[in-house]
Amino acid sequence: MTRASFEKFSAYDATCTYDPEHEWGKVVIESSMISAKDTVCGSQFSLVLDGMVINGPAGLSLIQYVVDYNPNLGSLHIHN
Repeated sequence: MTRASFEKFSAYDATCTYDPEHEWGKVVIESSMISAKDTVCGSQFSLVLDGMVINGPAGLSLIQYVVDYNPNLGSLHIHN
């Protein structure tokens, strides 16, 4: 999950879309905090542009979840 702005959040599945059947590779956030990369196939995804593929071999964006933020409670609700 990344924080896109002061009150906007985004959450993505950590499973690479290139080969989702293999559980040994996971998508991790890079130090730039604006992209994420699969630890096995090397696919890179934008965390700013809705999880879209920046660099393959993946051809599909990361699965994005719905995030509801309640500033009064300071809580996030992540769901699909």
